[in-house]
Amino acid sequence: MGCDPVRQKQALRAAIRQAPDILAAGEIRDGQTLELCLQAAQTGRMVLATLSTATQEETLATLAGFFPPDQRRRVLARISETLTAILGHTLLPKAGGGQVVALETLFNNPGIAALIRGDRLGHLAEAMKQSRYGQTSHNEALVALILAGKVDPMVAYLRCHDRESFIAACQRAEIGFDPRDAGQLVTEG
Repeated sequence: MGCDPVRQKQALRAAIRQAPDILAAGEIRDGQTLELCLQAAQTGRMVLATLSTATQEETLATLAGFFPPDQRRRVLARISETLTAILGHTLLPKAGGGQVVALETLFNNPGIAALIRGDRLGHLAEAMKQSRYGQTSHNEALVALILAGKVDPMVAYLRCHDRESFIAACQRAEIGFDPRDAGQLVTEG
């Protein structure tokens, strides 16, 4: 449940006039809200905003999609200049009870910025692997939770975004599980 979009924009404009160091914008749902967030970020403020997407690529594509296709490159260029990081999270049932978070982190650097600016969003995952500093893919976060004994491999498999690469990551980490058992887990749960 969020606030009225008109009120959100009014609140953002008022907050920007107050010149805060940090601005919590809430969920970005349209181009005007994104423009206000970019404006605030370009003046040196830290802007925290949310967006309901599954992957880094989807996040950036959704933001660019708030604008007509002929403006996509311009918007992505502005994002590439102001973006510090994209944090994605997935809550999973923790082994033994409770929940645990798998945290995906994409930190902007010159290589990542060039991909965003060039609208080559499909290459972000590979760039994250190459520029390791702080970058954590969704699959890497899931595998780390499995290795720490916090999440069952099958639960992670059912919540991963790219099952083929998740299976490959599990094989590299020598995590044994059979994805064919996923159907049984879904019918039991």
